[in-house]
Amino acid sequence: MWSGAKGEVKDSSLLGSHGTAGGGANTTTTLSLADNRAGAFDGVDDYVATPVSYSGQTPVSVSAWYATENTSASRMALVGGNNGGRFEVYVHQGRPGCRVWDTADRSIYTDEIYAGSWHQVTCVQVYGANPSTKLYVDGVLKKTVPYASV
Repeated sequence: MWSGAKGEVKDSSLLGSHGTAGGGANTTTTLSLADNRAGAFDGVDDYVATPVSYSGQTPVSVSAWYATENTSASRMALVGGNNGGRFEVYVHQGRPGCRVWDTADRSIYTDEIYAGSWHQVTCVQVYGANPSTKLYVDGVLKKTVPYASV
């Protein structure tokens, strides 16, 4: 949840993994949201950094809400990062997706474009006997792939 203060992003879960906006990201007043609690990103270098790290074989779920008109930009990160992180939720040419990497980069994204309104994208990484990556958009499972073939 964007707190409304410049540079301050609050984790709305009970974990308290609050973030800090960087690269010029700020709140927006151009969206029709209650309390204007949304971040505005330029799609180039804006980001939110959190203290959360993803390592080992621990199952993880990461979710983000986004609204964009941009269907040409490659891999706009919503959560995670493009340089050394382990788990990332992103939008690639209007298609929500996720990326998991350890020894190799493994990315999946939807076949459909989701632009012009708000959407929730959630990625779930499961390890164990049947490791897989699951991609949800607006609460609907869009893809499940075995971890080894993502």
